[in-house]
This record gives sequence, C-alpha cells and structure tokens, in this order.
Amino acid sequence: MKKTFAKCFIFGIICVLITASLPIAIGENAETKSDYSEEAVEVSTSETFHFSNCFIVVNGNCDTVTGPLVWILGVYCPLMKRNFNILCNNGENESINVYVFGQGLQLGMYRGQEHVIVDINSARGLLYWSAKSITNPGNQISLFCRASGLSITTYD
Repeated sequence: MKKTFAKCFIFGIICVLITASLPIAIGENAETKSDYSEEAVEVSTSETFHFSNCFIVVNGNCDTVTGPLVWILGVYCPLMKRNFNILCNNGENESINVYVFGQGLQLGMYRGQEHVIVDINSARGLLYWSAKSITNPGNQISLFCRASGLSITTYD
C-alpha cells in the first residue's frame, strides 16, 4: 500500500514539473492588453460557474495564489483539505487554463483566461507555483487536485 502511494506521489510530482515547463499559448495581443491607462475604462461583466465534487487541472502563468499554504521549493501537497484562491488579474504574461471534471456530466474548460478568479474549497492534490520556487523562478502554475467545491468567476 505504501509503495503504491509513493509511486503515485512521485508520478504526480513528475507530471507537475512537466506541465510547468510546457510553453503556455498567450493571445496575439499580449503586449497591448497590459496598457489600459490610455484607453477608456469599459464596464466588465462577470459570470460565475460552480462545480461540486470535482477534479481540477490548472496550468498557465499567474501572479497571485492565496490561502493557508506552506511551500516547499514551489510545491504544495496538502495532507489536510485546504481552501485556496488563484487570481489571474489581466497582468503581463498572466493566462491560465482551467479544466474541471465534475460530478456526473459536469465538464468545464476555460482556456487562455486572463481575468479570472478560481476559488477552490476543501482540496487535496498537488500545486506547483514557480513564484515560490528557488530552482525555477517565474509565475508558472500547475495544479492537480480533487475538491469538494469550485467556483470560477470569469470577467470580460
């Protein structure tokens, strides 16, 4: 039993490190989207999607991850279920892909999201964020976890 868990754990860490090193496709207008100071401010609309009892895969670039997390070389592997948030706030080189496999036939794919808030409740799994890594500094994020609840808010 312990050997199987150790093999799965090592396989999960290898998957996280591989996806963190994959290039992330950013939209064609990545350079022009970060400078809104000269343009008129537009009213943004938001949509919130809720999922329960789901498996989540997130990869991309993100500057803000919050929650009661203790990082070890950029990897967080919770032994207890935790709540945390991923905020992609339309910053420079910020873009994430979120894949959700929910209970029943609930599926969600949010690709290339540049302005999104992901609230994950009671999660267990692996989270790699290179902003907390000594070996590979940057803002790449990779997440594989199972959560009891997920809320995704996208903005236009």
